[in-house]
Amino acid sequence: MMAIANIFLWSCQEPEVSEEPLETLPEVEINTLDHTSKEELKQEFAQGLASALGESESLRSLLKQEALKMFDNDYDVLYQLVKHSQLSEGMTFRSLIESYLGNEKLSEIERELPTLTIFIPDLPEDSFSANVWDTSTQIPDVAYNVKATNDVPIVKSNGENFILPTHEIPLFPVVVVKESERVILDGKPGTKGFSTKNSEKNILKSVDGISFRFLDDSFNRSLNAKNDYFEEKNLQKSSLDPKHVAAYDFFETQAGWQRDHLYYDLTPTSSRGPFSFDFQEHITSFRLKGGGGWSNGVNAYNKIADQTGDPRIGIQYVQGYPQTYGSWTDGVFEFKVTALINAKNGVGSEFVTYFPASARDLFRIRRSTPEGEDYNTLRLRHLRTKRFYPNLPLIKWDLDQYASTIKIEIEEVDRTETITTTDTRTVKFATNFGIDIGLGKKVKIGLEFGASLEETRTSTITKTYTLENDRLGAVIVDFADDCVKKSTSGVYAVSRRYNTGWFEIDVVPLRVQ
Repeated sequence: MMAIANIFLWSCQEPEVSEEPLETLPEVEINTLDHTSKEELKQEFAQGLASALGESESLRSLLKQEALKMFDNDYDVLYQLVKHSQLSEGMTFRSLIESYLGNEKLSEIERELPTLTIFIPDLPEDSFSANVWDTSTQIPDVAYNVKATNDVPIVKSNGENFILPTHEIPLFPVVVVKESERVILDGKPGTKGFSTKNSEKNILKSVDGISFRFLDDSFNRSLNAKNDYFEEKNLQKSSLDPKHVAAYDFFETQAGWQRDHLYYDLTPTSSRGPFSFDFQEHITSFRLKGGGGWSNGVNAYNKIADQTGDPRIGIQYVQGYPQTYGSWTDGVFEFKVTALINAKNGVGSEFVTYFPASARDLFRIRRSTPEGEDYNTLRLRHLRTKRFYPNLPLIKWDLDQYASTIKIEIEEVDRTETITTTDTRTVKFATNFGIDIGLGKKVKIGLEFGASLEETRTSTITKTYTLENDRLGAVIVDFADDCVKKSTSGVYAVSRRYNTGWFEIDVVPLRVQ
């Protein structure tokens, strides 16, 4: 259930389109919705939570405080981690919910929805967020999602229910009950696909001794205090390194690979050198694609939200304008990056990492405010994609260990259950390596593949992909690809762009030490 939630470029700029009234679409009755068994449990929890929020100011304060910790780099509260927190009323969070649901039902919810999460959305116009929530006066409604519709069922503290159409975004206090996309039960079968960087630092334990694990350290707030993905100013491409300039200049008019100089310090006149760990491959930019013109962003969003249960941006013509509409029930997209690295031993390996990106990082949006509704909401018009700069580190590319090409696949994360499959490719390995007696270490001998022929092998990698994730495709990066450019005006740039139908990325080696 990916999001376009805290998205909406809630800057101080004026709307780019006029705010004339928009026609009202027919609403869906909540009693007509089909619920799965888990969705029924989420609905019951939402009903209990809505009543509890109306009763307890200290519960509202607890959820605000916990959401502001952003433990997973979003305004999420994992129920299992806070359920035994004491409230001022002399009860715990769990015992208060239990008073509405009963122990048997609540225990079933805890068992069937172990990663149950309460999300505090960042809504437009400063109407509601974890930061501005006045817990003494604002009693939020509680929303949840169902697969049968992209409209959003909402429960009020007085027990009343209503449906918020998917084309509208609330401007009133509301929290969302969902399952986490960033945290899973530790050791649960079928939950592979962890980041290659994942470590024991990414383990969480509840008071009851239940262990959870972050899918990737980029989601672990405690490891990213100095690398905040939610700052308005994203990381841009790293400044040009003198070695980048030299790599271009050496091979501008002569045969050779720029990475030979970056990783092995080779030049046209010095064709022998050991591997250097000073550089590492990075994805420096990422942009979704979906066609041309105003529909580009709509198609791209529909691709990454194409599951039945996903919030979705759709198209309808209102007063002559192509209008887009989207959901607000989650805050940040998660993208899984898998680099398939064929090793010389034939077994191969996959390097898995993740990066989060808020909707404001990925899309440019226009908006309108409808009139005549029973509740205060906002609608969207026109959607375009824009470039995001994750500066995501991958591998240090040693041709003595890895093939001369790397396959990079990207998925948008919806679920955490994974399937294992294989990827078989014919790849080339460099054979021009040997021991340099003077240096006492293995060195690359000769530019490119050297005087000897490269070795071609069929190599198989065992890889994982995630059920219900939106797989955006793959690109092939070659060690021989130029990664530094020079304009006609003499300006150098570290940039090499790779495209599929659904995304484009820049992959370049950057200095890391």
